[in-house]
Amino acid sequence: MDLHLLSPVPVPAGLLLAGLAAPYLTNTVRILTRRPRPADRGARLLSNAPGLGTVAGVAAIWSPYLADDVPLPSGPTTVAAAYVLAVCAGSWRMPAQPSPARRAVYHRLVTPHAWMVAGTGLLTASYLATSLITALSGV
Repeated sequence: MDLHLLSPVPVPAGLLLAGLAAPYLTNTVRILTRRPRPADRGARLLSNAPGLGTVAGVAAIWSPYLADDVPLPSGPTTVAAAYVLAVCAGSWRMPAQPSPARRAVYHRLVTPHAWMVAGTGLLTASYLATSLITALSGV
């Protein structure tokens, strides 16, 4: 294994959260600019709300630390950045009325991103629960 791929790269925490939010924001802009039927537009925008809300909540909770650098291994960081760009491009290229096959390919592409956002939300919730328990116990 090549060790330079594991050398740490400092990445601002705010940039990590922006990377998680980018596909949702790209999808929102696409929905607003491609003019789907008005009934579809609301439903499609609402489908973005849980993920975008999770990222916004995490950003609000961790706001004092968003400028801090997080040391990440360079190889996986590069792969993750390329993946986020692929999700954004896939979201942007999705037609207003995709075929079932195209929709299935898109869902396979974005499923890992949804799991990353859910995991970030769960980690933040566990941090808040631990902080609350510690505060209530008086330790």
